[in-house]
Amino acid sequence: MRATTSLCDVFQDTKFSAVKDKLKDLAEINKLFHEEFPHYGNQLRVANISGGCIAIETPNSMLLTRLKFDRIQILKWAESVDLSANDLKLTVNPALYKQLGSDVYGQGSPKHQK
Repeated sequence: MRATTSLCDVFQDTKFSAVKDKLKDLAEINKLFHEEFPHYGNQLRVANISGGCIAIETPNSMLLTRLKFDRIQILKWAESVDLSANDLKLTVNPALYKQLGSDVYGQGSPKHQK
């Protein structure tokens, strides 16, 4: 029995590999972000760095406002990670509450507190 590989299979494998690499890179960038800005806890997520823009998601507008005050420091950090980063896009993603299970101050969800 002879195994054959079509061009579509090769393209799909290559595309899948590229997506895995991008996710791995984003995980590393998030780790670096949380090391540089530990006061935000694990509530934020660097969603993307592309085309000179770094996109950060936060679970609420309160953290979004705090990020705006750190805009210059975040951009300096982003330039050290990706030299093309020169703009910051901040968005609110309430789904992060469910994913992270923490409140605004990173002290855990109310049902887990005594």
